[in-house]
Amino acid sequence: AIDEAMAGYGKNITITLHKDNSVTIQDDGRGVPTGMHKSGVPTTQVVYTFLHAGGKFNDASYKVSSGLHGVGASVVTALSEYLDVVSCNDGIMVHQRFEKGGKIIHKQENLGKTNKTGTTVTFKPDPKIFDTVVFDRKIIENRLRENAFLLKRIQFTFIDEVNNKKDIYYY
Repeated sequence: AIDEAMAGYGKNITITLHKDNSVTIQDDGRGVPTGMHKSGVPTTQVVYTFLHAGGKFNDASYKVSSGLHGVGASVVTALSEYLDVVSCNDGIMVHQRFEKGGKIIHKQENLGKTNKTGTTVTFKPDPKIFDTVVFDRKIIENRLRENAFLLKRIQFTFIDEVNNKKDIYYY
């Protein structure tokens, strides 16, 4: 989401911390491409389950990156009890779900036409992998505040359903 905003695609990122310790991250960037990858599988599946599949390995994509060089999304998928992704790109909205380390639960499904762009990812860390799956609100707040200060014209909204709080970070 930050890479998209830094590249000039989108300016709003919303992070929602849910009561069940899952997290949703939503942006208004271009969205993960909704078509088939050259490998013959949906691009969402490639991005969220193949290492080094991120857009940063395409010279035309990101000149600057804040991410993990194409492994971030697939690592989150691998370490999650489940991960849902909804992508709006090129006028189409698609959904795909992965569970238990990236196993495909739902093949990519077309949810129809849309005027929106962006990606929404919801994941829950796997308690069989992590000793604790409780997110620290203060760490998230500090990180969002720092990013908002460093990345002008990008608005971060943090919705904390656990503590019934909503904060906006924008400089």
